[in-house]
Amino acid sequence: MKIRTGFVSNSSSASFVLRVDMPLKDFAEEYSEEFCFSKKENFRSKLKKDKAELEKSLKQYESDKDLEKKTFLKFFIDNSKERLTVLDKKLQDIEFLSETDTIIDFIDYKGASVEDKGYCIKFTGDTGMYNGFEDVPEIMRNILAMCAYKNIRCHLEVLEDGCR
Repeated sequence: MKIRTGFVSNSSSASFVLRVDMPLKDFAEEYSEEFCFSKKENFRSKLKKDKAELEKSLKQYESDKDLEKKTFLKFFIDNSKERLTVLDKKLQDIEFLSETDTIIDFIDYKGASVEDKGYCIKFTGDTGMYNGFEDVPEIMRNILAMCAYKNIRCHLEVLEDGCR
């Protein structure tokens, strides 16, 4: 496992590129074996739980009439309604996904986009405030840990935003 950090100013935004040297199908099998919560049934439950929590928060904020928070509330309510639409679509789509596609969708939902290169997989993510390894998205840290545990070649690069 290699981790390379170029020059990244402390406390600035950063992008992460994680390359795992194995085909996507093999990766999906390894990942679902280690992280059972990414399996279709568990992911569906997680989406339903996230949706219920978001609906509860949305009701609470819609009933708040504090005029001082009006701009924030409008932003939060609009954003929450968009996220509810996305969650509804994901819940509908998950029924038709293969187990491999479900894992890709799960990783994407957790904040790392997935690109299948055939011979390897490329994950990308970002953070608004980079101070060290703890700011790498959790899903990417989990993938790194799995690769280290299973002795799978991988490479993580940390780039200052705009250098991707």
